[in-house]
Amino acid sequence: ARLHYYGAYGIHQDVREARLWFEQAAEAGEPTAHAYLGHMHLKGTGGLEPNNATALEHFESAARSKNPMGMTGLAAMLLEGVGVDRDVNRAIDLLIKAGNDGKAGNHGEALYNLGLLYQAGEVVEPNQDTADKYFDESTKAGYPFAVYRSAVLLMQKSANHCPRAVKQFKYLAEQGPLKRALVTALEAYEAQYDEVSVFRYLLAAHAGVHVAQYNAAFLYERSLGTPSSTYEDDPEYALELYHWAARQDVSNAMLRVGDLLYEHRRDFRKAAAVYQSSKHAEAKFNLAVMHARGLGVPPNLEMAKRCFEESQRSDEDALVPTAIALFVLKVYDKYKDRFPLLERMYNNFFVYRDQELDTEEIKAGVPPADADRRKPRFVPPSKIPWHDVDLVLIPVLGVLLATVLVVRAKRLQRQTEVTET
Repeated sequence: ARLHYYGAYGIHQDVREARLWFEQAAEAGEPTAHAYLGHMHLKGTGGLEPNNATALEHFESAARSKNPMGMTGLAAMLLEGVGVDRDVNRAIDLLIKAGNDGKAGNHGEALYNLGLLYQAGEVVEPNQDTADKYFDESTKAGYPFAVYRSAVLLMQKSANHCPRAVKQFKYLAEQGPLKRALVTALEAYEAQYDEVSVFRYLLAAHAGVHVAQYNAAFLYERSLGTPSSTYEDDPEYALELYHWAARQDVSNAMLRVGDLLYEHRRDFRKAAAVYQSSKHAEAKFNLAVMHARGLGVPPNLEMAKRCFEESQRSDEDALVPTAIALFVLKVYDKYKDRFPLLERMYNNFFVYRDQELDTEEIKAGVPPADADRRKPRFVPPSKIPWHDVDLVLIPVLGVLLATVLVVRAKRLQRQTEVTET
């Protein structure tokens, strides 16, 4: 019924059709349906004539079920005395109850109306602090009028508040046709009409919708729905779209920018800089690997440890891989001096030799051909099986457990021999 009422998810707006569905839902006892029917009878929409008495019945029915939308509608009728005797105290009580029921949704309008009442001071004692409190709560609930009011006030304060105002104006702008473009793009993607999906996402992406920018980049990265003539350039388009989304603080987009710089362009220095600026746990993990290997940054095991620890603190899902990585680094630190071969193997086969970083080595007589020979042996970050890491770790942990058991058995045997002696 709401899809027909608002015209969403590819369904054209048809208030008459919505009314029929609401009537069926109301007969089944759905309080939200009663609230919508109350508004329709009050305003005379959906093929109905305005009828205050019927509207009041529907709002009363919804309010008895503590439906915020129904309580707000009933409060409006009580405040104005429409179809019922005016009762300001009951109206305010209903608005407060509706505003406090945040879990049910649709409570932002009640909070906004309370703010207006305390600001005007006609039916209650004027109190701007209380009004501002209700306006702020309504803004947090996403009520459009409250968001717009907040954005205007922020814009009038000072230039320092303009970025917050822009975000709120952007939120409002994305609630109309742009939101419908996202919905139809998702439907096309799920129906495997990738060309339509890309087109719809790009429309919204160029209008500044960060979700559309990320999703369009996702499709371009996989060459889904893109012209075959652009397949070779698709990763570059994806990188640009991810950049747009990353500039709007989308953490996953920042991660993908780093991954594409690492995998597609092989620009390790820029990838390391992007990972450094990201707060994503996987980005910190990738940066730790780069510090350990000297990819785009000089080899630095202490920095690698620090990045692994940051990744571990950022996301509990990173606990196992970071714990293993830190264990390996700890073992290496402990035994590298005792076993020089271990350090040579690390330097020769694990550390990546960037020619620009090896200028001192080249001056000392290392031939360039040797630097060319030591190409990076790396696994791209997106190829690491993050979601199946447990399957990779099971055999590793099995080997470690077997090693521990063997060592423990030998130690117990030696202790027994000493005891017998």
